[in-house]
Amino acid sequence: MRVAFWGMVWMCLAWCFGQDVAGAEIRASVGGSYDSNLFEQGVNPQGGWINRISVMSKGVFFQSQRGRIELQHQGGFKRLWKTSALFAEMGDVTVNHLELLGQAQVSARWWVSGGGQLKLKQATRVPGEESYLRGKINGRVSTRLLEGGTGGVFFRVSREDARDPALAQVAFHVLGVEGRWSRTRKFVGLVRGTWYWLDYDRTALLDPRSGNRAIRSTRQADVLREFTLDLQVYQGGLFHVGYGFLDNRSNSFGFGYRAHRIRMFLMKHIGYLIDAQSIISFQVRKYDDVLRPASGRLSEEDEYEQTIATLKFSRQLNSRFGLSAQYGFYRNG
Repeated sequence: MRVAFWGMVWMCLAWCFGQDVAGAEIRASVGGSYDSNLFEQGVNPQGGWINRISVMSKGVFFQSQRGRIELQHQGGFKRLWKTSALFAEMGDVTVNHLELLGQAQVSARWWVSGGGQLKLKQATRVPGEESYLRGKINGRVSTRLLEGGTGGVFFRVSREDARDPALAQVAFHVLGVEGRWSRTRKFVGLVRGTWYWLDYDRTALLDPRSGNRAIRSTRQADVLREFTLDLQVYQGGLFHVGYGFLDNRSNSFGFGYRAHRIRMFLMKHIGYLIDAQSIISFQVRKYDDVLRPASGRLSEEDEYEQTIATLKFSRQLNSRFGLSAQYGFYRNG
């Protein structure tokens, strides 16, 4: 009912600002999935069914040759159908996400864009789910450099208010520069450098002696630098491959590391109005800390692999309804 309520609120706002409701867009999504490792419990992994429903509404409040302002809202909930006997009480997870987007062309070569987001997530008696209120502001300044080339600077500032007092309050700052080259629509190259600053108001990690979360007066902050190189090709489908180098120098209670990441994305029409999508991500980390294995010998490096692979098939049944199915494999996060 809360989702339907917010849909009605959007229609009222659109009418008040003179937006033609017929030109607005409202979408609903319903789905279910089975998680083979829900709330992992040591030697006895759990599994269960989850159903989801969400409604998204959006519309344009202002539009001209120089720019536009768009507002959209998405609300939904997730319910567990079945879990292990360890979690007799089920519960719901509800999410409301409000976003304001805008863009404007300042001159023939310069344009700006940005927006703000507000997200409220409320988890009721669901282990592994966290309740929080998150606010975010982001912006971007872009310019045309050479023929087919553009460059830009972007930033993002967000803050998260955890509803659980045992969890950390997190402030997130991002600053980056990027360059893009695309002589034709079939070929796009992108290079980007990004700096991340993450500050905690409270301890985000467990106390190694007691195993409990403890409030500390010392300041916790992480700094991450990331360099990425991406290539995108349109040729009988969409193919995207990217390489990323990550350098994390943590001065909180975390661990510093360097990582290499490779991502691939493929989307192709396979016939009978069916589209196929595949995503593969692979990451190897090398930590700075010297580890002491059980054998007693020192080990100076630790390779931690993060692998994600998904395969999705979708078909648009008509102008209003679509159907999709997806399989995902996740290892180490």
